Amino acid sequence: MQHLALATRLWIASAVVAAALLGLSGAWQLAAERHDLDNAVERELRMLGRALQVSFENALRDGQDDDIAETLTALERIDPDVDVVVLDAGRHVLASSTGADVAAARGVTLGHRFVGGTAELCLPFADETLRLVLRRPTRDVERDLAATRRRLAGAAVACLAVLLLTTVVATRQWVAAPLGRLVAHMRRVRGGDLRVAPDPSLRRDAVGETLAEFETLVGELAAARERIDAEVEARRVVERAVREMDKLATVGQLAAGLAHEIGSPLQVLEGRLASLERRADDPAETRRLAGIAREQAARITRIVARLSDLARRPPTPGPVEAAGPVESILALLGPEARRRGVDLRSDLAAVPRVRADTDTLQQVALNLLQNALEATPAGGAIELRLSATDRQLVLEVEDDGKGMTAADRERALEPFFTTRPEGMGLGLAVVRSIVADLGGAMDIRSHPGQGSCFRVSLPLADEEAS
Repeated sequence: MQHLALATRLWIASAVVAAALLGLSGAWQLAAERHDLDNAVERELRMLGRALQVSFENALRDGQDDDIAETLTALERIDPDVDVVVLDAGRHVLASSTGADVAAARGVTLGHRFVGGTAELCLPFADETLRLVLRRPTRDVERDLAATRRRLAGAAVACLAVLLLTTVVATRQWVAAPLGRLVAHMRRVRGGDLRVAPDPSLRRDAVGETLAEFETLVGELAAARERIDAEVEARRVVERAVREMDKLATVGQLAAGLAHEIGSPLQVLEGRLASLERRADDPAETRRLAGIAREQAARITRIVARLSDLARRPPTPGPVEAAGPVESILALLGPEARRRGVDLRSDLAAVPRVRADTDTLQQVALNLLQNALEATPAGGAIELRLSATDRQLVLEVEDDGKGMTAADRERALEPFFTTRPEGMGLGLAVVRSIVADLGGAMDIRSHPGQGSCFRVSLPLADEEAS
């Protein structure tokens, strides 16, 4: 039963209820008709009995027994089915109609009753020594009841058929059809197709309102998804532009700084080398000019190192909780992972505080997860794990992307190295720089077609290390 369609269940329920009601109604009508027929037979026997009682009492009082016989004969012609018997106090038969069942008449008690398809009536005479017994079969009553039963059964079948047909048509039109449309819409939505057009012809009943609300909801979801897709695409365009601008700005700043700072030493070097070329035959002057050139080269080296230091703001480490910053980055990148169809998972153990700062921890987690998202195709998975050893916090980001070759793995942490045309090649280099400043370590496990795992180890805060 639970596997039947809703419309079929309604048909069956309606048929059962209708059959029960019609059955009860028919039984009640049959009982009422039997009661009416029995009352009519009883009234008929009593009227006949009273008339015969008066006639027989007058005939017996006048000693005219022939009148009793004539009355019985006339009654037989009128209604041959009625048995009439006159009994004395000893239940001896004084008079009876032809063919009357005398033995059965002797057993009839005073009053009226129905016994075995026969109506019986026993009336006392005025002197109470004689009794008049009438017995009449009720075959005509049974025939009438049988005809009534047939009529009721036919009417019940007709009503049941009309009701069932009406229920079938109504449930198909008002229940099965809207629910079927709703199920079809749900399957399309589950498959990612939100193109559901509202049907203005729906009836405004409970089922129709449900379907209409669902169609409206799906339409709003489709519009929202289009807006989100447009916003995401716009954001991606802006991010690509910003990355390109950042990359160009970084390169430009670096080039400008190098040109300004290194320009002066290079000019000195150029002048001294020219002088050295002119005075090559003077050993003392050659040594003096070579010393000046060496000093300027060392100056250039110091300038480059200073510019590198200025390019990165050093962190200010202190005891911080690692789980909070990592969780905030997971929450930040969760929508992007879902949009890309990537399963972003995490396994964050309870870890002690680490010697770092919140911003740098967030930057490490952000860069590693963004790098994994860029490398993982739709349907793939990324897992971030946070754990701790006796003296170190371990942060691992593992993806099942395309992996890296040995050559790419060796250069993965170099600034501006990337295998993606749209990449900047700075994310992993920044992570390595931050980890180094915090006194930690970073390593990569990756093979082509097997994904990559980036592992960052940072020292625990002094009060947490054991």
